[in-house]
Amino acid sequence: MSGCFSPSVKGEKDTYSIFLIPKNIIQETNSSIKDSISIIAPDDSMSPIIQENSTVALDTSTKDIKNGKIYLVSYGGVFMVRALYSLPKNEIKLKNYKSDDYPEFIVSASELLIVGKVYYVAGKIE
Repeated sequence: MSGCFSPSVKGEKDTYSIFLIPKNIIQETNSSIKDSISIIAPDDSMSPIIQENSTVALDTSTKDIKNGKIYLVSYGGVFMVRALYSLPKNEIKLKNYKSDDYPEFIVSASELLIVGKVYYVAGKIE
């Protein structure tokens, strides 16, 4: 069985789009299909891995940080997709792949909401 999601942008479901995830991806990533959601990448900050408007699947049951892995997070009310790194003093570094346009920064773990870990990306090649 594959996963099937309706992507959402700004909390509104796209009832015309269906996002299928192959069964082997769910198994290989040890992701929870019942805890998975999909979003549309809001920008190109994680390019070339995640392009703007790519469909991104994440597991909301996975919130423990594995350094260098990509997560959907909320900081100061802003949702963003970033690679996370645990640091001393209960701090977390939020890193992206286009540092010239989107500088990385460090926040207190108590100020960051981790929505879930990204495990699959689908998008068109331009």
